Amino acid sequence: MALAFERAAGVKFNHIPFAGGGPSVTAILGGHVNAVSVSPPEGISQVQAKKLKIIALFAKQRLAMFPDAPTVKEQGIDFAMGCGGDWRPPRELLRKSSGYSTMLSKRGWRTRFSSRMPKTCP
Repeated sequence: MALAFERAAGVKFNHIPFAGGGPSVTAILGGHVNAVSVSPPEGISQVQAKKLKIIALFAKQRLAMFPDAPTVKEQGIDFAMGCGGDWRPPRELLRKSSGYSTMLSKRGWRTRFSSRMPKTCP
């Protein structure tokens, strides 16, 4: 997502690979990086605790769960990607990964995931 935004915005980032959103959030909280691009489940707790601030959303319009966070489009960059909501992984991924299928089938995981994502795609 960050690479696509980089191209749309006409900027260049110094990409630092992490093994997922959790480690990237840990890195920004520790002051090791200046910004991260993560989905709501990976950063919502820190945003709610006011440890992180959202500077822009990649959604088409503002999200109800983050009413004060502007979209990149509102800030003059014609870009939108992703939105959460009723997300489903690609079928091919489910066929290739039995562990992923097992995780998604557990009721508790779905509840936690759903509570941390926007309810609808704008």
